[in-house]
Amino acid sequence: VIVDSKVNLKAYEAYINADAGEDSAESRETKSRHREEHIAAVRKQEDILAKKDYTKYLESDYTKLNFVIMYMHNEGALNLALMNDNGLWKYAYDKGVLILGPQTMYMNLRILELMWTQSRQISNQKKIFTAADEMIKRVQMFAERFNEVESGIKETDKAIQSLKITLAD
Repeated sequence: VIVDSKVNLKAYEAYINADAGEDSAESRETKSRHREEHIAAVRKQEDILAKKDYTKYLESDYTKLNFVIMYMHNEGALNLALMNDNGLWKYAYDKGVLILGPQTMYMNLRILELMWTQSRQISNQKKIFTAADEMIKRVQMFAERFNEVESGIKETDKAIQSLKITLAD
């Protein structure tokens, strides 16, 4: 799982530190500007991550995901961006970027772990079925050869009995 957490939170910090006690048009405008800068910073990071091909760094035998996780360690920053830009999450998702915060990160990683466990179990089941099929084929081959040998022994016994008749005392 590729996780990137390099989202610039300077505009979010400025938004939080803007004078909340003052309810003037200028104060609201400043907060609004910082909020929009924050959303733009999140979108910019989404675009950067969408262009990177992190899977090239994984070894070829790894199961590769078709997305990268953009982790925002500050839930407030994530919520501010998502609540003020309804298309932000889908925009990222459509580009192969999954935005997660602290509340959703563990859950999503756990779901991936469960999926990979099931995938390994299915793979192991296929190997078991293949080995069982091979054992059945070999047992069938042994039974066929055993029957051929048994038939040959019976024919040999008949020939010996026939020979005994001709060599009667």
